[in-house]
Amino acid sequence: MSKIHLHASIQRFANDYEIVDIPGNCALNELLNRLIEEFPRLKPIIFTNDQQISPYLVIFINGQDRRNLSDDVIVAANAEVEIITSLVGG
Repeated sequence: MSKIHLHASIQRFANDYEIVDIPGNCALNELLNRLIEEFPRLKPIIFTNDQQISPYLVIFINGQDRRNLSDDVIVAANAEVEIITSLVGG
């Protein structure tokens, strides 16, 4: 199982869970869709209307920023994934 660590600002959309175990060994988008199946309220937080990962999220896979990995990165079954919201504002 992959461990998904949710930033405090989005935990309320996942029944206040900080860490969620989701079956891994799949592409990142598939892993995120599995998370959304369990917590549907996360969908507008994680994906834009055109099914792209939100630009307001920073996602780390085993400590590596997903933006520095290939788009088809496979998340191992025992991976640690962190989903963090970016700070925005003026």
